[in-house]
Amino acid sequence: MMTGTLITEDNADFFMPAVGTNALVNSDVFIGVVDEETDTACGVLSAEAVGDRTLAIRWIYVDESRRKKGAGRELINTLQEVASEIEAELIVCSRSKPLGKDDVTDFLLSCGFVQDEFSPSPVYSYNISDISLKDMKKETDQIMPLNELSVKDWAEMEDAWKDLKAYDERLMDIIQNREFFDKNLSFAAIDGRGNFTGILVTGTDGRNIYLEDIFAGGDDPGITAYGMLKSLVSKAGKTVKDPVISVSYDNKEVLFLLDKVTGGKGVQTGETALLSYFMDV
Repeated sequence: MMTGTLITEDNADFFMPAVGTNALVNSDVFIGVVDEETDTACGVLSAEAVGDRTLAIRWIYVDESRRKKGAGRELINTLQEVASEIEAELIVCSRSKPLGKDDVTDFLLSCGFVQDEFSPSPVYSYNISDISLKDMKKETDQIMPLNELSVKDWAEMEDAWKDLKAYDERLMDIIQNREFFDKNLSFAAIDGRGNFTGILVTGTDGRNIYLEDIFAGGDDPGITAYGMLKSLVSKAGKTVKDPVISVSYDNKEVLFLLDKVTGGKGVQTGETALLSYFMDV
């Protein structure tokens, strides 16, 4: 049996490491789900009050071993109860439209959300063969695929970045939604002192590699970004047949980087849109 509950500072430790202190402080509603048979925390949901009568889901995470067993649905059910108690009238969830199969959309629709698409943006694709990184300076960071990071590594990364200005807007979303990325073709950068300095995340659909986001810090963010992109290009060339890297126009940081290393050889191949899901309370 799955049971949902509000997460507070008093019980937050029980839901670690999925819950970060910074995330707890910056959430208006934080919900966890517990597997009563094993007394194990197996999922969390964060929501923010938007306007007077709306709750916006910022992220949902359910442990892989508990998926399709009712944990996610219990998170939504508990959020509905909370929304009703605070007299909210609407629950929304917005995210970038993914390529290929989308389990998140299937899940939200099965819970009673209604889908709407808006704000289309063009998608530009770049052939791996057009990407040149020969002018990159000496690399100073170690680049690791995300599938080689341990739970402890993820906790250390979150702790190192939680005070950065960019954390709330981008890094928390990447860290908390890490299960939805292709960890084999997503990378983290670590400097010589053992500090996490960057992360690059992708989704894949056949030969298409969708570059979701890239964050680079450290002593020289440019070198960090180049190093992660170089690792992506190298590994994609070895594991994917005729690989293409794609990015939507609204991700201007990534688009600028790819334009720079290809000499502007991107070709518009389609468009993406934000997906929004609405549920009346």
